[in-house]
Amino acid sequence: MVNKQIFQLMIALCFLIPSCGDGGQPGNTYSVQGRYVGNYSNGQEVIVLNQDNTFTQTFSRNGVTQHSLDGTWELRNESIVFSPFIVVDSSPPKQYGHVEGSLHKKGEVISFNPDTDYFIRKSP
Repeated sequence: MVNKQIFQLMIALCFLIPSCGDGGQPGNTYSVQGRYVGNYSNGQEVIVLNQDNTFTQTFSRNGVTQHSLDGTWELRNESIVFSPFIVVDSSPPKQYGHVEGSLHKKGEVISFNPDTDYFIRKSP
């Protein structure tokens, strides 16, 4: 009798555990949506990640927009892939078909090149 009850409990847990939520892991699209800002010596980058997996990227210098584009984003494990994307840590900025960034601090920071401090931070 006890073995049957334990077995039934184990089966119930198998169905309940996957539905308990993601615990705020970066893989949850809701945890990465929003506005991200990167301030650099040559200007400011703003990226807005929308719920429908689209984004807008704007790079401004002295308050004047220099580059802007719209694209799509996709989560892949602990990374986010933007298509297309303008890399602004080079001079002049260069557009690529896709660029992968690493997610840090539960999606609060996205880094593109840690060697050059090229990253964006979630902003209210």
